[in-house]
Amino acid sequence: MFDSLYKIFYSNPKSHSAEYLSRFSCPSAVHLPLNIRQFNRDKEFRAFFYYNQDLAIIMEKIYIQFADFTHILQNVTSIVQQQFALSSLVDEVYSTSSIEGIHSTHRELKDILDGNSNNTHFSSIIKKYDLLISEQYPLFVSCKDIRDFYDEFAYADAVAENPKNKLDGTLFRKEAVDIHSSSGKVIHRGITPEDKLIMALSDALNFLNDDEYPTLLRIAVFHYLFVYIHPFYDGNGRTARFISSAYIAKHLHPLIALRLAVTIKHRKSKYYSLLKDTDAEINCGDLTPFICGFLEFVADTVDDINRRLKHKISQLERFRRLLSKVIPGKCIKTIIMDLLLQADAFYGRGLTMNEIMSLTGKSRNTIKGKFPSLPVRTVKAISSRKKFYKIDWKALRNSLRQN
Repeated sequence: MFDSLYKIFYSNPKSHSAEYLSRFSCPSAVHLPLNIRQFNRDKEFRAFFYYNQDLAIIMEKIYIQFADFTHILQNVTSIVQQQFALSSLVDEVYSTSSIEGIHSTHRELKDILDGNSNNTHFSSIIKKYDLLISEQYPLFVSCKDIRDFYDEFAYADAVAENPKNKLDGTLFRKEAVDIHSSSGKVIHRGITPEDKLIMALSDALNFLNDDEYPTLLRIAVFHYLFVYIHPFYDGNGRTARFISSAYIAKHLHPLIALRLAVTIKHRKSKYYSLLKDTDAEINCGDLTPFICGFLEFVADTVDDINRRLKHKISQLERFRRLLSKVIPGKCIKTIIMDLLLQADAFYGRGLTMNEIMSLTGKSRNTIKGKFPSLPVRTVKAISSRKKFYKIDWKALRNSLRQN
């Protein structure tokens, strides 16, 4: 495992300058049109990265894990994928908000998503992540695309949290914005003035959409640059994570995109260390360590999803064995109950009548006629007035005792 220039400066300071020149001038180096300067330091360095064995290994690891993920999905139903996506969306919104210090609960977010709450807080973020499930990926080509997205995604919440977050520039902020450590110390200042900010963000977007480079590498580079540029007074982190997720959803799969922030939250200290170390003057603008670290997050995300799906599938099979003791054989009753089992195991919201009709190919009257003899209860959504049908586990346990 190679060391960052930041680490080399402290472990072997005599070789630091030579190592920087070697990396910066090597044939595999890619130089970016943006300079990196640590807050309160005079020197700035041209941002660059270089292809090395570590990058190759981590990218190979991601695609091997993705092949395993694809194999798992080929052996589960569409309802399992849909319900797992809903569960992941709730986890993702909770995690990306928590990273920013915005507190919510899984129950609160789930109620908003299911239509069981009139609370509009978080609804804009949930709606945007819901687009990834339906594979409606927003475009990020120009600075205006970024601003238009931000207006719908995070602006209202940012201003509600602090009126000083109101944007005052042509597209972004006009004044400087500082990022503080947990102790209150300023550790980074976003690019100013706005015209320089717009130029830097335009260059970052051009790289993000440049097919000459591998997609995952482009996503990692843009993620760092966006946070470094810091175009808004607030909400930069959650916006950067969503853009990363949108491109991962399109390149790999929406389910992977819907758990990236979950991984970052669990490794938050490493995430912030990567950002801080990459900013450092002694790191000399080398983005390679950040790219490797970010791609490790992606690899960990895919690995975590694979383990979760396998665990949920195993859990579903145990439920099915229990159900077979109550309703033996294969009939419309077992089909309905199996669908509700899948929904319960992978999310827990239940299914609407239209969903059950679509999945079984049976009429409303046929399905309703079976409900009185099944351990099923209904939950009515407050805002959407939908009815969700769920397994009544108390009734099911009673049936198991009788059998």
